[in-house]
Amino acid sequence: MHTAYDLRYEEDGVYLEVNTRRIADLDRDGLMQHLHSKRISGLNEEFVKTLMVYGGYTRVAPAQTEHIYEEELSIETAKPDSSSS
Repeated sequence: MHTAYDLRYEEDGVYLEVNTRRIADLDRDGLMQHLHSKRISGLNEEFVKTLMVYGGYTRVAPAQTEHIYEEELSIETAKPDSSSS
């Protein structure tokens, strides 16, 4: 499970779980941005808002295929300069 929430695509719908022990850590704006970026059809934002306040697990949208991000990530690493010690 994500630090504060988990999104699951099940046969009967899309479910959101908000960890009640981590609710203080929940980035509410970040969660809403994530849900919108997933292009979830029929998202019940009232259910999402209730979960953001009380935590729990519920279906937030009807069954659908998960939208996979079409993005690339590039990471470069560098060896520390040992001469600066």
